[in-house]
Amino acid sequence: MFVASCVVSVVLAGLLAHSATGKLTRHQKQVAGMRATGFPVARLPWLAAAELAAAAGLLIGLVWWPVAVAALVGLVAYFVGALVFLLRAGLTMFAAWSRAAAFLAVTVVLLAFDLARASS
Repeated sequence: MFVASCVVSVVLAGLLAHSATGKLTRHQKQVAGMRATGFPVARLPWLAAAELAAAAGLLIGLVWWPVAVAALVGLVAYFVGALVFLLRAGLTMFAAWSRAAAFLAVTVVLLAFDLARASS
């Protein structure tokens, strides 16, 4: 289980870093998505900072599990917030919901793995 947790942590950290890069460079697709949800585009750097902090926490958490747990709890809140913004905006596109829901599911499973690792 530890190896799976490590692999998923590294992959998730990479995906978060990639997403943060898109937000910092104001990639057209991400800006359009934020506008569709009503999220202020001027606050994209704050979202990018949260993603980069979570990515760093996941990587540091490979060595010290409490950091990974803190990062994962933050990510759960982040992805729940994303789903709330999609719901408030009335967006029913499968692509938008499926990505946010998939990231939330992976985060919750990884959190369960890390908590199991901590208790053993």
